[in-house]
Amino acid sequence: MRAICEFKPDLPRVRSGENLTGQIILKTRAAESIKSIYITFIGRADVHFEETLVNRESDEKTPERLVSTATETYLTYRTEIFGKGKLPKGQHTFAFAIPLPSHCPSSISSKFGRVWYELSLVIERKWKVNRIHKTPIDVVQPYDLSSDPKSLVPIEHEAIRKLWRWPFRPGIINLCLKVPSGGYSPGQKMNYTLDVHNKSKRIDVKSYTVTLVQESEYFANGYRRVSPRSVYSETKSEVVKHLTKRTISANYEIPSVAPSSQMKSIIKVSYKLRLTVIFSGWHLKWYIEVPITIGTSPLASSSDGGSKKPRKRSKPALPRPMPKKRSTHSCSSGASYVSLPKRAIKKKDLSDVSDGVSDSELGTVTNIPPEVVPKVCSTSLSLQLISILYAEFF
Repeated sequence: MRAICEFKPDLPRVRSGENLTGQIILKTRAAESIKSIYITFIGRADVHFEETLVNRESDEKTPERLVSTATETYLTYRTEIFGKGKLPKGQHTFAFAIPLPSHCPSSISSKFGRVWYELSLVIERKWKVNRIHKTPIDVVQPYDLSSDPKSLVPIEHEAIRKLWRWPFRPGIINLCLKVPSGGYSPGQKMNYTLDVHNKSKRIDVKSYTVTLVQESEYFANGYRRVSPRSVYSETKSEVVKHLTKRTISANYEIPSVAPSSQMKSIIKVSYKLRLTVIFSGWHLKWYIEVPITIGTSPLASSSDGGSKKPRKRSKPALPRPMPKKRSTHSCSSGASYVSLPKRAIKKKDLSDVSDGVSDSELGTVTNIPPEVVPKVCSTSLSLQLISILYAEFF
């Protein structure tokens, strides 16, 4: 039977813990009797690498080749969609919904192993070989960085390099790499700062390169193989002259990669941020590496583009000042006077107005000195003077 099979999943990438849904379209050119048609889905990890060992106890130190393999199955699914009978000619559509466990790791493939998921349509025929149609499925395991305490800790790495140039003394270069947090997601921009103190007298810093390194670890039969791979690099032509200091601020966009591994498995994926510093002259490159976590969901503090500015607190409204009580002073004769604001007397001092002074000669009086008030109170003019002042100011 000649047939054309087309797989149409609803999403190009499915997450662990969710359902893989979609349709399978089968087009046949002729009718044929079959036993059954069923859908299978499998998720598995395979590891295969070689080790060369030398037996040093024997006299003949011949290398021994050791092959290590391991397999780990995460999911096996099968469901029948067509029973025994005759499959008519034409187009047939089969819908599927396959639940994925939350422990399924992300898909990855390399030289020494892979984590793979495969969706198949199997046509079981009578007295003939089964016809199998396959397609790979990309699975990613969710990794929320906000729930990982290590991702919240900022990165601050200090390093010192001594550069020798005969016959001169060695030059020292201090470098400090600062990153706001230890975890990022693909597509997110990572801001970083480089504090460079070049104490060398003749050697300059020409440039540097920032690289995201994917480090895969494979375990089989008690052996371990590590395979690093550079994912993406950015070179900055930033020059730091000798006997100078400089602070460099830049950003690095995280490429689309599989997230870091969360559970123990025969394949473990981790990441490092590698800083390569290039010097002038015939000096070797300087490699600095710091671990970094890659997730699927960014940190809550960086999802909105950075930390929010704190709101300015409005100052509380101050209560209105209470009017000051005007103090009164008593005279020797039993009368009282009001203490008014201190101002200059325009015409005459009140000490000269003890007797026979008219109201016109007093002018405008703005203050009464305390030592003069007793003299005024002793005269008959005191009550009249106080009434004039009270009428003028109040």
